[in-house]
Amino acid sequence: MHQLLDTKDGCKTLKIDGIYIHSKFSPLKEAKRFITTTLSTKSTVLILGGGLGYIFKAIRDISPDIEIINIPYDRELGELSLRINKTERVQWDTIEPVKTFIDRTLNITNIKGLQVIEWEPSHKTHVDFSNNINNVLVQSIRKINGNIMTTARFGKKWIKNSLKNFIQTTSYVENFTVNRPIAIVASGKSLDASIHILKKNRNSFTVLALSSAVLALTEHNITPDIIFSTDPGYYSKLHLYAGVKTPLLAMPLSNSMESGAPVLLLNQGNQFEHDIIYRNKIPNISINENGTVAGTALEFAINYSKGSIYLFGQDLAPTDIISHVTPYAFDNLLQSSESRIKTYYSTLYNRWIESGITYKTYRDWFSAISQKHPNRIFRVGSETESIYGISDLKEVPIYSYSPKHPLTITTQNTGVKEDRIKIVLALVSNWIKLFENKKISENYLFYLISTSIYTDITSKALSKSAKEAKLKQGKDESILFLEGLLKLYGRKLLQ
Repeated sequence: MHQLLDTKDGCKTLKIDGIYIHSKFSPLKEAKRFITTTLSTKSTVLILGGGLGYIFKAIRDISPDIEIINIPYDRELGELSLRINKTERVQWDTIEPVKTFIDRTLNITNIKGLQVIEWEPSHKTHVDFSNNINNVLVQSIRKINGNIMTTARFGKKWIKNSLKNFIQTTSYVENFTVNRPIAIVASGKSLDASIHILKKNRNSFTVLALSSAVLALTEHNITPDIIFSTDPGYYSKLHLYAGVKTPLLAMPLSNSMESGAPVLLLNQGNQFEHDIIYRNKIPNISINENGTVAGTALEFAINYSKGSIYLFGQDLAPTDIISHVTPYAFDNLLQSSESRIKTYYSTLYNRWIESGITYKTYRDWFSAISQKHPNRIFRVGSETESIYGISDLKEVPIYSYSPKHPLTITTQNTGVKEDRIKIVLALVSNWIKLFENKKISENYLFYLISTSIYTDITSKALSKSAKEAKLKQGKDESILFLEGLLKLYGRKLLQ
Protein backbone atom coordinates (compact mmCIF):
# COMPACT_ATOMS: atom_id res chain seq x y z
CA MET A 1 0.00 0.00 0.00
CA HIS A 2 1.37 3.44 -1.02
CA GLN A 3 0.81 6.31 1.43
CA LEU A 4 1.76 9.83 0.32
CA LEU A 5 2.45 11.95 3.43
CA ASP A 6 3.44 15.56 4.20
CA THR A 7 6.75 16.40 5.91
CA LYS A 8 7.79 19.32 8.12
CA ASP A 9 9.73 21.05 5.34
CA GLY A 10 6.74 21.01 2.96
CA CYS A 11 7.88 18.10 0.76
CA LYS A 12 6.02 14.86 0.28
CA THR A 13 7.31 11.55 1.59
CA LEU A 14 6.16 8.02 0.82
CA LYS A 15 5.39 5.01 2.95
CA ILE A 16 4.98 1.52 1.42
CA ASP A 17 3.80 -1.36 3.59
CA GLY A 18 5.01 0.41 6.71
CA ILE A 19 8.46 1.30 5.30
CA TYR A 20 9.41 4.93 4.63
CA ILE A 21 10.93 5.39 1.16
CA HIS A 22 12.13 8.91 2.09
CA SER A 23 12.84 10.85 5.27
CA LYS A 24 9.84 11.76 7.44
CA PHE A 25 11.38 15.21 7.98
CA SER A 26 13.38 16.41 4.94
CA PRO A 27 13.50 14.08 1.90
CA LEU A 28 15.48 16.52 -0.26
CA LYS A 29 18.22 17.07 2.34
CA GLU A 30 18.43 13.29 2.79
CA ALA A 31 18.88 12.81 -0.97
CA LYS A 32 21.56 15.54 -1.16
CA ARG A 33 23.56 14.00 1.70
CA PHE A 34 23.38 10.60 0.01
CA ILE A 35 24.39 11.85 -3.45
CA THR A 36 27.25 14.00 -2.09
CA THR A 37 28.94 10.87 -0.76
CA THR A 38 27.84 8.46 -3.52
CA LEU A 39 27.97 10.16 -6.94
CA SER A 40 31.29 9.51 -8.70
CA THR A 41 30.52 10.03 -12.40
CA LYS A 42 29.97 13.02 -14.68
CA SER A 43 28.62 10.90 -17.52
CA THR A 44 25.50 8.78 -16.92
CA VAL A 45 23.79 7.61 -13.75
CA LEU A 46 21.17 4.86 -13.70
CA ILE A 47 18.88 5.05 -10.67
CA LEU A 48 17.12 1.90 -9.51
CA GLY A 49 13.97 2.61 -7.51
CA GLY A 50 14.32 6.39 -7.32
CA GLY A 51 11.14 6.80 -5.27
CA LEU A 52 9.55 10.24 -5.59
CA GLY A 53 12.61 11.61 -7.38
CA TYR A 54 14.42 13.77 -4.82
CA ILE A 55 17.61 11.98 -5.76
CA PHE A 56 17.30 13.34 -9.33
CA LYS A 57 17.26 16.96 -8.16
CA ALA A 58 20.21 16.29 -5.86
CA ILE A 59 22.20 14.92 -8.81
CA ARG A 60 21.30 17.88 -11.04
CA ASP A 61 22.44 20.36 -8.36
CA ILE A 62 25.89 18.73 -8.32
CA SER A 63 26.24 17.95 -12.04
CA PRO A 64 23.75 19.78 -14.34
CA ASP A 65 24.83 18.01 -17.55
CA ILE A 66 24.72 14.45 -16.29
CA GLU A 67 22.37 11.98 -18.02
CA ILE A 68 19.86 10.47 -15.58
CA ILE A 69 18.01 7.21 -16.23
CA ASN A 70 15.40 5.99 -13.73
CA ILE A 71 13.80 2.58 -13.32
CA PRO A 72 10.86 2.89 -10.88
CA TYR A 73 10.00 -0.29 -9.01
CA ASP A 74 6.26 -0.18 -9.73
CA ARG A 75 3.82 1.77 -11.90
CA GLU A 76 2.34 3.87 -9.08
CA LEU A 77 5.82 4.94 -7.96
CA GLY A 78 6.68 5.91 -11.52
CA GLU A 79 3.55 8.03 -11.90
CA LEU A 80 4.06 9.71 -8.50
CA SER A 81 7.68 10.57 -9.27
CA LEU A 82 6.71 12.19 -12.58
CA ARG A 83 3.97 14.21 -10.88
CA ILE A 84 6.04 15.38 -7.92
CA ASN A 85 9.47 15.82 -9.50
CA LYS A 86 9.93 17.36 -12.96
CA THR A 87 13.73 16.94 -13.13
CA GLU A 88 14.71 15.95 -16.67
CA ARG A 89 15.50 12.26 -17.02
CA VAL A 90 14.81 9.16 -19.09
CA GLN A 91 12.33 7.00 -17.18
CA TRP A 92 10.94 3.51 -17.70
CA ASP A 93 7.16 3.62 -18.15
CA THR A 94 6.68 0.16 -16.50
CA ILE A 95 4.67 -0.96 -19.57
CA GLU A 96 7.51 -1.74 -21.96
CA PRO A 97 9.46 -4.88 -20.89
CA VAL A 98 12.23 -3.63 -18.61
CA LYS A 99 14.92 -5.56 -20.52
CA THR A 100 13.81 -3.86 -23.74
CA PHE A 101 14.02 -0.46 -22.03
CA ILE A 102 17.52 -1.17 -20.69
CA ASP A 103 18.78 -2.50 -24.03
CA ARG A 104 17.31 0.53 -25.82
CA THR A 105 18.61 3.10 -23.32
CA LEU A 106 22.11 1.85 -22.54
CA ASN A 107 24.54 1.85 -25.46
CA ILE A 108 28.16 2.40 -26.43
CA THR A 109 27.84 6.18 -26.03
CA ASN A 110 26.75 6.17 -22.37
CA ILE A 111 28.19 2.93 -20.98
CA LYS A 112 31.60 4.50 -20.34
CA GLY A 113 31.49 6.14 -16.92
CA LEU A 114 28.05 4.67 -16.15
CA GLN A 115 27.22 4.57 -12.43
CA VAL A 116 24.35 2.47 -11.10
CA ILE A 117 22.77 3.68 -7.84
CA GLU A 118 19.99 1.83 -6.05
CA TRP A 119 17.84 3.68 -3.50
CA GLU A 120 18.02 1.20 -0.61
CA PRO A 121 14.49 1.73 0.85
CA SER A 122 12.99 0.86 -2.56
CA HIS A 123 14.95 -2.40 -2.55
CA LYS A 124 13.48 -3.30 0.86
CA THR A 125 9.91 -2.91 -0.39
CA HIS A 126 10.48 -4.64 -3.76
CA VAL A 127 13.15 -7.29 -3.04
CA ASP A 128 12.27 -9.78 -5.81
CA PHE A 129 11.81 -7.11 -8.47
CA SER A 130 15.05 -5.42 -7.42
CA ASN A 131 17.00 -8.67 -7.69
CA ASN A 132 15.52 -9.36 -11.13
CA ILE A 133 16.37 -5.85 -12.38
CA ASN A 134 19.94 -6.16 -11.13
CA ASN A 135 20.37 -9.49 -12.94
CA VAL A 136 18.98 -8.07 -16.21
CA LEU A 137 21.20 -5.02 -15.86
CA VAL A 138 24.36 -7.09 -15.33
CA GLN A 139 23.62 -9.11 -18.48
CA SER A 140 22.95 -5.97 -20.55
CA ILE A 141 26.10 -4.17 -19.37
CA ARG A 142 28.16 -7.31 -19.95
CA LYS A 143 26.75 -7.58 -23.48
CA ILE A 144 27.51 -3.93 -24.35
CA ASN A 145 31.03 -4.13 -22.93
CA GLY A 146 31.52 -7.40 -24.79
CA ASN A 147 30.41 -5.75 -28.04
CA ILE A 148 32.83 -2.86 -27.46
CA MET A 149 35.71 -5.24 -26.71
CA THR A 150 34.87 -7.38 -29.75
CA THR A 151 34.68 -4.32 -32.01
CA ALA A 152 37.97 -2.97 -30.65
CA ARG A 153 39.59 -6.31 -31.46
CA PHE A 154 37.96 -7.08 -34.80
CA GLY A 155 36.61 -3.79 -36.23
CA LYS A 156 39.39 -3.27 -38.77
CA LYS A 157 39.42 -6.98 -39.61
CA TRP A 158 35.65 -6.91 -40.30
CA ILE A 159 36.19 -4.17 -42.87
CA LYS A 160 39.19 -5.87 -44.50
CA ASN A 161 37.48 -9.27 -44.60
CA SER A 162 34.32 -7.78 -46.12
CA LEU A 163 36.21 -6.13 -48.95
CA LYS A 164 38.36 -9.22 -49.55
CA ASN A 165 35.34 -11.57 -49.60
CA PHE A 166 33.42 -9.28 -51.94
CA ILE A 167 36.34 -9.45 -54.39
CA GLN A 168 37.08 -13.19 -54.01
CA THR A 169 33.57 -14.70 -53.97
CA THR A 170 32.57 -16.06 -57.38
CA SER A 171 28.95 -17.12 -56.71
CA TYR A 172 26.16 -16.45 -54.21
CA VAL A 173 23.07 -18.49 -53.39
CA GLU A 174 20.10 -16.72 -54.95
CA ASN A 175 17.26 -19.05 -53.87
CA PHE A 176 17.10 -22.11 -51.66
CA THR A 177 14.61 -24.55 -50.18
CA VAL A 178 15.19 -26.70 -47.09
CA ASN A 179 13.49 -30.03 -47.81
CA ARG A 180 13.97 -31.98 -44.58
CA PRO A 181 14.12 -31.54 -40.79
CA ILE A 182 17.36 -29.85 -39.78
CA ALA A 183 20.31 -31.24 -37.82
CA ILE A 184 22.66 -28.55 -36.48
CA VAL A 185 26.06 -30.02 -35.65
CA ALA A 186 28.32 -28.23 -33.16
CA SER A 187 31.71 -29.36 -31.87
CA GLY A 188 30.90 -30.11 -28.22
CA LYS A 189 32.38 -33.19 -26.56
CA SER A 190 29.05 -35.06 -26.71
CA LEU A 191 29.38 -35.26 -30.51
CA ASP A 192 31.91 -38.07 -29.98
CA ALA A 193 29.07 -40.22 -28.63
CA SER A 194 26.18 -38.96 -30.80
CA ILE A 195 27.83 -38.75 -34.22
CA HIS A 196 26.92 -42.39 -34.95
CA ILE A 197 23.23 -41.43 -34.51
CA LEU A 198 23.65 -38.68 -37.10
CA LYS A 199 25.50 -40.99 -39.49
CA LYS A 200 22.85 -43.70 -39.20
CA ASN A 201 20.08 -41.18 -39.94
CA ARG A 202 21.98 -38.89 -42.34
CA ASN A 203 19.35 -39.13 -45.07
CA SER A 204 16.64 -37.94 -42.70
CA PHE A 205 18.15 -34.46 -42.33
CA THR A 206 19.36 -31.30 -43.94
CA VAL A 207 22.67 -31.02 -42.07
CA LEU A 208 23.97 -27.61 -40.98
CA ALA A 209 27.48 -27.86 -39.56
CA LEU A 210 29.35 -25.23 -37.59
CA SER A 211 32.80 -24.92 -39.13
CA SER A 212 34.43 -26.23 -35.93
CA ALA A 213 32.58 -29.57 -36.35
CA VAL A 214 33.48 -30.15 -40.01
CA LEU A 215 36.75 -32.00 -39.36
CA ALA A 216 34.98 -34.53 -37.11
CA LEU A 217 32.19 -34.99 -39.67
CA THR A 218 34.77 -35.56 -42.41
CA GLU A 219 36.44 -38.20 -40.24
CA HIS A 220 33.11 -40.09 -40.23
CA ASN A 221 32.43 -39.53 -43.95
CA ILE A 222 29.53 -37.16 -43.31
CA THR A 223 29.28 -34.21 -45.70
CA PRO A 224 27.12 -31.35 -44.40
CA ASP A 225 24.71 -29.52 -46.69
CA ILE A 226 25.68 -26.07 -45.35
CA ILE A 227 28.70 -25.00 -43.30
CA PHE A 228 28.17 -21.99 -41.02
CA SER A 229 31.04 -19.67 -40.14
CA THR A 230 30.88 -16.16 -38.67
CA ASP A 231 34.33 -15.81 -37.06
CA PRO A 232 36.50 -12.98 -38.47
CA GLY A 233 39.66 -14.29 -36.79
CA TYR A 234 42.59 -15.61 -38.81
CA TYR A 235 42.81 -19.03 -37.15
CA SER A 236 39.16 -19.92 -37.78
CA LYS A 237 40.27 -20.76 -41.33
CA LEU A 238 41.95 -23.88 -39.93
CA HIS A 239 38.54 -25.56 -39.66
CA LEU A 240 38.22 -25.81 -43.45
CA TYR A 241 41.79 -26.80 -44.26
CA ALA A 242 43.09 -30.32 -44.86
CA GLY A 243 40.94 -31.18 -47.86
CA VAL A 244 37.59 -30.67 -46.15
CA LYS A 245 34.74 -30.70 -48.66
CA THR A 246 32.70 -27.48 -48.56
CA PRO A 247 29.48 -27.76 -50.60
CA LEU A 248 27.98 -24.45 -49.45
CA LEU A 249 29.25 -21.81 -47.01
CA ALA A 250 26.85 -19.63 -45.00
CA MET A 251 28.70 -16.55 -43.75
CA PRO A 252 28.63 -12.76 -43.39
CA LEU A 253 31.01 -10.75 -45.56
CA SER A 254 33.15 -10.08 -42.47
CA ASN A 255 33.94 -13.78 -42.05
CA SER A 256 37.53 -14.99 -42.52
CA MET A 257 36.81 -18.26 -44.38
CA GLU A 258 38.17 -18.98 -47.85
CA SER A 259 36.74 -22.06 -49.56
CA GLY A 260 35.78 -21.30 -53.16
CA ALA A 261 32.30 -22.72 -52.46
CA PRO A 262 29.06 -20.88 -53.29
CA VAL A 263 28.21 -18.44 -50.48
CA LEU A 264 24.87 -18.14 -48.73
CA LEU A 265 25.39 -14.54 -47.63
CA LEU A 266 24.21 -13.69 -44.11
CA ASN A 267 23.24 -10.04 -43.78
CA GLN A 268 23.61 -9.11 -40.10
CA GLY A 269 22.59 -5.49 -40.58
CA ASN A 270 26.02 -3.90 -40.19
CA GLN A 271 26.29 -0.61 -42.06
CA PHE A 272 29.67 -1.28 -43.67
CA GLU A 273 28.37 -4.61 -45.06
CA HIS A 274 25.14 -2.89 -46.12
CA ASP A 275 27.19 -0.47 -48.26
CA ILE A 276 28.61 -3.41 -50.19
CA ILE A 277 25.55 -5.68 -50.33
CA TYR A 278 22.86 -3.27 -51.49
CA ARG A 279 24.95 -1.09 -53.78
CA ASN A 280 25.89 -4.24 -55.68
CA LYS A 281 22.53 -6.06 -55.36
CA ILE A 282 24.10 -9.17 -53.85
CA PRO A 283 21.61 -11.94 -52.92
CA ASN A 284 21.45 -12.30 -49.13
CA ILE A 285 19.29 -13.37 -46.20
CA SER A 286 18.74 -11.33 -43.04
CA ILE A 287 20.01 -12.89 -39.80
CA ASN A 288 20.45 -11.13 -36.46
CA GLU A 289 24.01 -10.67 -35.30
CA ASN A 290 24.69 -13.28 -32.63
CA GLY A 291 27.44 -13.88 -30.09
CA THR A 292 27.89 -17.45 -31.29
CA VAL A 293 27.74 -19.13 -34.70
CA ALA A 294 25.53 -21.80 -33.10
CA GLY A 295 22.93 -19.12 -32.43
CA THR A 296 23.18 -17.89 -36.03
CA ALA A 297 22.61 -21.42 -37.36
CA LEU A 298 19.62 -21.92 -35.05
CA GLU A 299 18.02 -18.62 -36.14
CA PHE A 300 18.49 -19.69 -39.75
CA ALA A 301 16.85 -23.05 -39.06
CA ILE A 302 13.90 -21.43 -37.29
CA ASN A 303 13.31 -18.75 -39.91
CA TYR A 304 14.00 -20.69 -43.11
CA SER A 305 12.60 -24.15 -42.40
CA LYS A 306 9.33 -25.52 -41.04
CA GLY A 307 10.19 -28.87 -39.46
CA SER A 308 11.86 -30.07 -36.29
CA ILE A 309 15.41 -29.00 -35.40
CA TYR A 310 17.90 -31.41 -33.80
CA LEU A 311 21.06 -30.18 -32.06
CA PHE A 312 24.15 -32.43 -32.03
CA GLY A 313 27.27 -31.59 -30.00
CA GLN A 314 25.52 -28.55 -28.52
CA ASP A 315 26.67 -28.97 -24.90
CA LEU A 316 26.89 -25.32 -23.73
CA ALA A 317 28.52 -26.51 -20.51
CA PRO A 318 32.14 -27.29 -19.65
CA THR A 319 32.17 -30.89 -18.39
CA ASP A 320 35.89 -31.52 -18.81
CA ILE A 321 39.00 -29.58 -19.76
CA ILE A 322 38.67 -31.23 -23.19
CA SER A 323 35.36 -29.63 -24.11
CA HIS A 324 35.30 -30.37 -27.84
CA VAL A 325 34.89 -33.30 -30.20
CA THR A 326 37.86 -35.25 -31.59
CA PRO A 327 39.36 -34.52 -34.09
CA TYR A 328 39.32 -30.74 -33.67
CA ALA A 329 41.24 -28.32 -35.90
CA PHE A 330 42.70 -26.21 -33.08
CA ASP A 331 44.24 -29.20 -31.26
CA ASN A 332 47.29 -29.30 -33.52
CA LEU A 333 47.71 -25.53 -33.16
CA LEU A 334 47.58 -25.67 -29.35
CA GLN A 335 49.85 -28.70 -29.14
CA SER A 336 52.44 -27.21 -31.49
CA SER A 337 52.58 -23.98 -29.45
CA GLU A 338 52.96 -25.60 -26.01
CA SER A 339 56.09 -25.10 -23.94
CA ARG A 340 57.55 -26.35 -20.68
CA ILE A 341 55.80 -23.58 -18.71
CA LYS A 342 52.62 -23.49 -20.83
CA THR A 343 51.54 -27.02 -21.59
CA TYR A 344 48.68 -28.12 -23.82
CA TYR A 345 46.57 -29.26 -20.86
CA SER A 346 47.20 -26.12 -18.81
CA THR A 347 45.97 -24.07 -21.79
CA LEU A 348 42.84 -26.23 -22.01
CA TYR A 349 42.29 -25.84 -18.27
CA ASN A 350 42.50 -22.04 -18.43
CA ARG A 351 40.06 -21.96 -21.35
CA TRP A 352 37.73 -24.27 -19.42
CA ILE A 353 37.76 -21.98 -16.36
CA GLU A 354 37.06 -18.88 -18.48
CA SER A 355 34.19 -20.45 -20.42
CA GLY A 356 31.67 -20.66 -17.56
CA ILE A 357 30.10 -17.18 -17.86
CA THR A 358 30.06 -17.36 -21.66
CA TYR A 359 28.26 -20.70 -21.62
CA LYS A 360 25.71 -19.34 -19.13
CA THR A 361 24.90 -16.42 -21.46
CA TYR A 362 24.48 -18.74 -24.46
CA ARG A 363 22.37 -21.24 -22.50
CA ASP A 364 20.01 -18.44 -21.44
CA TRP A 365 19.66 -17.34 -25.08
CA PHE A 366 18.99 -20.90 -26.33
CA SER A 367 16.43 -21.39 -23.57
CA ALA A 368 14.63 -18.13 -24.37
CA ILE A 369 14.41 -18.76 -28.12
CA SER A 370 13.30 -22.39 -27.68
CA GLN A 371 10.41 -21.27 -25.46
CA LYS A 372 9.17 -19.11 -28.33
CA HIS A 373 9.11 -22.25 -30.52
CA PRO A 374 7.83 -25.02 -28.21
CA ASN A 375 8.24 -28.68 -29.20
CA ARG A 376 10.37 -27.80 -32.20
CA ILE A 377 13.97 -27.84 -30.92
CA PHE A 378 15.58 -31.01 -29.54
CA ARG A 379 19.08 -31.89 -28.34
CA VAL A 380 20.57 -35.29 -29.14
CA GLY A 381 23.01 -37.34 -27.08
CA SER A 382 24.20 -34.66 -24.65
CA GLU A 383 24.51 -35.53 -20.96
CA THR A 384 25.33 -32.01 -19.80
CA GLU A 385 22.92 -29.88 -17.77
CA SER A 386 19.54 -29.63 -19.49
CA ILE A 387 18.47 -26.39 -21.21
CA TYR A 388 15.00 -25.27 -20.17
CA GLY A 389 12.65 -25.49 -23.16
CA ILE A 390 14.79 -27.99 -25.12
CA SER A 391 14.06 -31.72 -24.83
CA ASP A 392 17.04 -34.10 -24.63
CA LEU A 393 16.84 -37.24 -26.79
CA LYS A 394 18.87 -40.46 -26.88
CA GLU A 395 17.71 -41.25 -30.43
CA VAL A 396 16.01 -39.36 -33.28
CA PRO A 397 12.95 -40.22 -35.38
CA ILE A 398 13.67 -41.77 -38.77
CA TYR A 399 12.14 -39.65 -41.53
CA SER A 400 11.37 -40.78 -45.06
CA TYR A 401 11.12 -37.94 -47.58
CA SER A 402 10.32 -37.84 -51.27
CA PRO A 403 12.62 -34.90 -52.16
CA LYS A 404 15.86 -36.48 -53.34
CA HIS A 405 18.07 -33.64 -52.15
CA PRO A 406 17.97 -32.25 -48.59
CA LEU A 407 18.61 -28.75 -49.96
CA THR A 408 17.64 -27.19 -53.29
CA ILE A 409 19.60 -24.08 -54.39
CA THR A 410 20.12 -21.76 -57.34
CA THR A 411 23.20 -19.54 -57.56
CA GLN A 412 24.24 -16.25 -59.15
CA ASN A 413 27.76 -15.70 -60.51
CA THR A 414 29.59 -12.47 -59.67
CA GLY A 415 31.22 -11.57 -62.99
CA VAL A 416 34.66 -10.02 -63.58
CA LYS A 417 37.00 -9.75 -60.58
CA GLU A 418 38.68 -6.55 -61.81
CA ASP A 419 35.30 -4.79 -61.82
CA ARG A 420 34.80 -5.71 -58.16
CA ILE A 421 38.22 -4.28 -57.27
CA LYS A 422 37.23 -0.98 -58.94
CA ILE A 423 34.00 -0.95 -56.91
CA VAL A 424 36.03 -1.43 -53.71
CA LEU A 425 38.37 1.45 -54.59
CA ALA A 426 35.39 3.77 -55.18
CA LEU A 427 33.72 2.64 -51.95
CA VAL A 428 36.82 3.19 -49.79
CA SER A 429 37.28 6.65 -51.35
CA ASN A 430 33.72 7.51 -50.33
CA TRP A 431 34.38 6.20 -46.82
CA ILE A 432 37.33 8.60 -46.47
CA LYS A 433 35.02 11.49 -47.40
CA LEU A 434 32.71 10.54 -44.50
CA PHE A 435 35.32 11.87 -42.09
CA GLU A 436 34.98 15.30 -43.67
CA ASN A 437 31.20 15.43 -44.11
CA LYS A 438 29.60 13.50 -41.22
CA LYS A 439 29.24 14.19 -37.52
CA ILE A 440 31.45 11.85 -35.55
CA SER A 441 28.49 10.33 -33.69
CA GLU A 442 26.98 9.33 -37.06
CA ASN A 443 30.17 7.87 -38.51
CA TYR A 444 29.94 4.10 -38.06
CA LEU A 445 33.42 3.62 -39.57
CA PHE A 446 35.00 5.73 -36.81
CA TYR A 447 33.58 3.32 -34.22
CA LEU A 448 34.88 0.26 -36.11
CA ILE A 449 38.38 1.60 -36.74
CA SER A 450 39.01 3.61 -33.55
CA THR A 451 36.64 2.03 -31.03
CA SER A 452 38.18 3.20 -27.76
CA ILE A 453 38.59 6.78 -29.04
CA TYR A 454 34.98 6.81 -30.28
CA THR A 455 33.60 5.73 -26.89
CA ASP A 456 35.71 8.42 -25.19
CA ILE A 457 34.47 11.18 -27.51
CA THR A 458 30.78 10.24 -27.40
CA SER A 459 30.70 9.90 -23.60
CA LYS A 460 30.41 12.89 -21.25
CA ALA A 461 33.44 11.93 -19.20
CA LEU A 462 36.01 14.06 -21.11
CA SER A 463 36.55 17.81 -21.18
CA LYS A 464 36.02 19.71 -24.45
CA SER A 465 39.75 20.15 -25.13
CA ALA A 466 40.46 16.48 -24.41
CA LYS A 467 37.66 15.46 -26.78
CA GLU A 468 39.06 17.66 -29.56
CA ALA A 469 42.49 16.07 -29.18
CA LYS A 470 40.98 12.58 -29.21
CA LEU A 471 38.86 13.47 -32.24
CA LYS A 472 41.91 14.49 -34.27
CA GLN A 473 43.77 11.36 -33.19
CA GLY A 474 40.85 9.12 -34.18
CA LYS A 475 40.30 10.81 -37.54
CA ASP A 476 43.99 10.55 -38.42
CA GLU A 477 44.06 6.87 -37.42
CA SER A 478 40.91 6.04 -39.41
CA ILE A 479 41.94 7.88 -42.58
CA LEU A 480 45.42 6.30 -42.46
CA PHE A 481 43.82 2.83 -42.25
CA LEU A 482 41.47 3.51 -45.19
CA GLU A 483 44.25 5.03 -47.31
CA GLY A 484 46.20 1.83 -46.69
CA LEU A 485 43.29 -0.15 -48.16
CA LEU A 486 43.27 2.12 -51.22
CA LYS A 487 46.95 1.39 -51.84
CA LEU A 488 46.45 -2.35 -51.28
CA TYR A 489 43.59 -2.75 -53.75
CA GLY A 490 45.11 -0.27 -56.18
CA ARG A 491 48.14 -2.58 -56.42
CA LYS A 492 45.86 -5.60 -56.93
CA LEU A 493 44.25 -3.88 -59.89
CA LEU A 494 47.68 -3.43 -61.48
CA GLN A 495 48.73 -7.06 -60.98
